Formats: sequence, structure tokens, C-alpha cells
Amino acid sequence: MSKNIITIGRDPRCDIQVDARWDTVSNEHADMELRDGALLFFDHSSNGTLINGQRLHNGHVTVFPGDRILLAGTCELPWDRVRAFFPTVGRPTVAARAGLADHRPTAHKTNPLAGGAAEPGRSRPTDRYVPPAAGAAEAAAVPPKPVSPSGGGYTPAEVEAATRRWNWGAFFCSWIWAVCHRTYWPLFILLCGLVPYVGQVCDLVLRVYLGMNGSRIAWNCGKYRDFDHFRRARRVWTIVGIVVFAAGLAVMGLSLYFILSMF
Repeated sequence: MSKNIITIGRDPRCDIQVDARWDTVSNEHADMELRDGALLFFDHSSNGTLINGQRLHNGHVTVFPGDRILLAGTCELPWDRVRAFFPTVGRPTVAARAGLADHRPTAHKTNPLAGGAAEPGRSRPTDRYVPPAAGAAEAAAVPPKPVSPSGGGYTPAEVEAATRRWNWGAFFCSWIWAVCHRTYWPLFILLCGLVPYVGQVCDLVLRVYLGMNGSRIAWNCGKYRDFDHFRRARRVWTIVGIVVFAAGLAVMGLSLYFILSMF
């Protein structure tokens, strides 16, 4: 069942099919290719992929067995499924790398479990898969902790919880926030503003919707480099939204004061 390239996604034609309930995973989310002994992961999805806590979107990187790969930041790709197609890829005993800075494919000609240098009188080990020694299987089975550029790791549950939080920046800035996050349909709501009363109701409905779903929309838009970048931007938008709201109240208060002072 060994292949050089496999496809991953919700499409039934993919080699590794993701359950349809993971609706944030693209139909053809990614490819994995075995090239010169290195295993490359190509993301060409809408929502990107988290690899060891760092976001990959429309790019590629070398991956190693044991790396934590979260499709769309939520659906974990099991390595036993991958190994069914790439049985010759050795399994390292050490948890995966700390970052994705080097995107150049690197050929790994030795099995990490077989040791680095060859013993005297013996040939250097190849990249053929060798079952781990006693105790190594348990060490390799422990998933590595996701690592982010800021030094903090995030589990899928933490990412999921963060994307469900109320977004005050989206609520206060409404369609301006939406356009900045590559969501353009709220612009049509502006047309409803031309209709008395109906416009105010539509604007309120839009703000509530964006407040409830804004964090998920922002994370899935592919604008942010990683989860830390997303969290910092959300805090900034919250501050901007509160300032805009306070300024609006101040303008309304001053306008009301001048109108009343005329009588």
C-alpha cells in the first residue's frame, strides 16, 4: 500500500478521508509526499494546519513521525494512518522539533531508532523501519507538546474554546471588522440601513452574529501566522471596538446636549 504521494481531506476520493463532521477541514486539505527519504506536508486548504502548535497555510514543510498535525487547527491526523502508506519512514525516539523555521526538505538516511553511527564491522543502518526496542515504543507514542513562537503550547481543546469566545471587536466594529477579516457579505447589511427601523434591527442582528462567531471567523480566515498572533490581534480589536463605541456615545451625548440647549 506504499505510495509516494497521498491526499488528505473530507473528499471520499482522498487516501486519508476525514469524517464529514470536521466541517472546517477542506475537501482536499493537504498532501503528503515521500521525497528522497524526507516526508513533506503540503497544505493547500482554506483554514490551514497546525503542526506542533505553529500555523501552516498554503505552504509545505518537512514533518516527522510524532509531530502533532491538526487539520484546520482542530482535527488531529493520526500517524498510524500515515504509516500505512509510508511504512519505510522511521519513527524517532525524541519528540518532534521545536519549530518550523527550516522548510527545506532534508533526507534522513538512517533510522533514528537504530542509532546514528554504524558499529564497527557493520554497515550503516538504512531508512528501513525497524521495530523500536523495549521502552522506545512508549517514548515514541507520547505526543509532543505543541510549541508556539511565544513559547507556549496550545491543545486542540484550548484552540476550540478560544474560537468560541465572544468577540467584542467584531461586535463593536461590525462590517469594518468583517472586511478586515476577508468576510464581505456584511456589506450588504449596509443597504438595509437605508430603510428606517429595519436598518437598525439588521445592524443589531449583524453585530450579535459577528460577536458570537467572530473568533471562529477570524481564526479560519487564514490571516494570522499562528495562534499567538490571533490572540494578540483579538485583544487589539477589542480595545479598538471599545474606543469606537465610547467615542460614538460621546458624540451622541454632545449632540443631544446641543440640541437641548437650543430650547
